[in-house]
Amino acid sequence: MRWLASVAAYVLCGATCAWTRAGVGVGATHDGDPDWPKDSYLAVPLKGTIGDEVTAPGVRDALRHAADNKIGHVLLYFETPGGVVADGLAIARVIHDKPEGVKVHAVVEEAYSAAMWPLVECDAVWVLPSGRMGAAVAFRVNPDTGSAEVDRKLIAALATRLGALAEAHGMPSALFKAMVDMKAQVWVQRAIGEKPKITGEKPDAKDVEARCIDDENSVVALDATQAVEFGVATRAPGELRQWSDLAGDKGASGKDGTRFMKAAATKITRERKAYDRALESLRETDKLILEQAKFIKSEAGRAADADPSTLTVRYRESSGTLTPESQLEWKNKSDECLGLWNSVSRAAGELESAVKSFRTKRSALQSAEKKLAKVALWEEDKGAGEGEDEVEAMLKEVSKFASGARETSSKEIERVRKERTRYRIEK
Repeated sequence: MRWLASVAAYVLCGATCAWTRAGVGVGATHDGDPDWPKDSYLAVPLKGTIGDEVTAPGVRDALRHAADNKIGHVLLYFETPGGVVADGLAIARVIHDKPEGVKVHAVVEEAYSAAMWPLVECDAVWVLPSGRMGAAVAFRVNPDTGSAEVDRKLIAALATRLGALAEAHGMPSALFKAMVDMKAQVWVQRAIGEKPKITGEKPDAKDVEARCIDDENSVVALDATQAVEFGVATRAPGELRQWSDLAGDKGASGKDGTRFMKAAATKITRERKAYDRALESLRETDKLILEQAKFIKSEAGRAADADPSTLTVRYRESSGTLTPESQLEWKNKSDECLGLWNSVSRAAGELESAVKSFRTKRSALQSAEKKLAKVALWEEDKGAGEGEDEVEAMLKEVSKFASGARETSSKEIERVRKERTRYRIEK
């Protein structure tokens, strides 16, 4: 009974795949040749999981602080394995809608999976010597089991969306699509006398030099050297090696924006815990419904097998009544049968109550999800409500099953009791 599909969360795993920040062609840099901030800047750590330690409200508050205090540059220090796509998209939207007069830089130590969305929106990307950039295969978390399941439809949608976003920023769509879709290919082409470019297909022209950097059986991964070679990023200043170089003593012109991320994470954690509790409660009821349905089916089968009508009985010739031995056997069998049908009746009532509880808890989960989405700045889910009709139809079927079990058990109990009276069997 997979009734919780409507609350599935989209996540990107942290496998090493491609992530880029290139210009129109390989070797180009974003916005020409971006200069390292020479005046004051605010350094903001995107360290940890996107959706937990790294959140859109934290980035938003940091950008607002920079604008209010006339700080022209915000440096987002990426050190994240990725996380939830919804949160990555929210951060990207915050960067896209940044206050006027603020330039956003990405400084990359590690940027995987959902980090691709905010990274693509930055005005400039700098990579540290040990920097690593990559995308990942998208998967959907099944809320019924908690397992991760690859979803081709989800992958295609995310690949198309990221590719379009990259193209809108003057970057090669094919490369960004391949960062999400493992089946995609990426070719670097260089025609004679022309600059290299990236495509998703091998060129047919004989006068074109081409090399495949990602085939259908692999994923792209970029280290710092490759990121610079392909125009993904610019090398960070030589003295910059780690976060403390930005926000510590060496970052004399900078200010530490850690407080914004911590404050936002605290608020979101409260709502996320409330959501997790609501989800766990719903899962428990879902499990109870399944167990009760199985139990009813099993008990009903046992009750049918225990029906005393299946016995071979003996009668007294003189009175036509059951012999003492048959009476005892019939009594024991009917006691067992009645006990089982009573068990079915109770379980049916509990199943009907569980269905009502499921509806209540589902509503509570939806409310918790809306609160979390609001605090986390998730974009409106246009697909919200999809599958609700299917869930409700399943619940009605379960209610019908429970009602039928209760009615059947009532009739069978009445029948067996009448048989006991007919055979003059005492209770």
